[in-house]
Amino acid sequence: MTRLLLLLALLLCPCALPAQPTSATGARADTQAVDGGADPAAAANGYYGAFKAGDWNRAAGFIHPRTLAAMRAVVDSGARKDRTGMVLPMLMGVQSTAELKALSDREVYVRFLARQLAGDEARAYLDAMTVEVTNVTLENPDLARVTTVTREGAKTDPPETVPVLRINGRWFLLLDLDP
Repeated sequence: MTRLLLLLALLLCPCALPAQPTSATGARADTQAVDGGADPAAAANGYYGAFKAGDWNRAAGFIHPRTLAAMRAVVDSGARKDRTGMVLPMLMGVQSTAELKALSDREVYVRFLARQLAGDEARAYLDAMTVEVTNVTLENPDLARVTTVTREGAKTDPPETVPVLRINGRWFLLLDLDP
């Protein structure tokens, strides 16, 4: 499900613009940053709740730094391959690779999702989806696996298990960006 949502963001029309004004980082002005969850289930519930609400800055706060760096690598790769000069303005709202480089990994994630998941179709999908944590398996003191089930109306996706890692007492989702 997580991979589907991130791939959905990658495949949606790159010219989708935010439906509401955002701050310079692309985050909604009313959002508050967080740093992980108190436990694995709280991290998963916090992430999926923020994702569903379109609060990309808050969602980013539940994602492991390695995932944010991987998302940035995908965007950086696309920017390097672009010969038209149109990808960065459409995907990220920046005009140059220098502007992109100045953004943190978290800001890249926030801007990308704010721009890609702002359309009516994406909003309808997010409004219809529910994600339920069905199981948490603690593998060691710093690694858990959280299993979720996603529903969209009458459709139920197969369960998905996501690793959740603890850093300094807080839990973060380690999302896989590979299809």
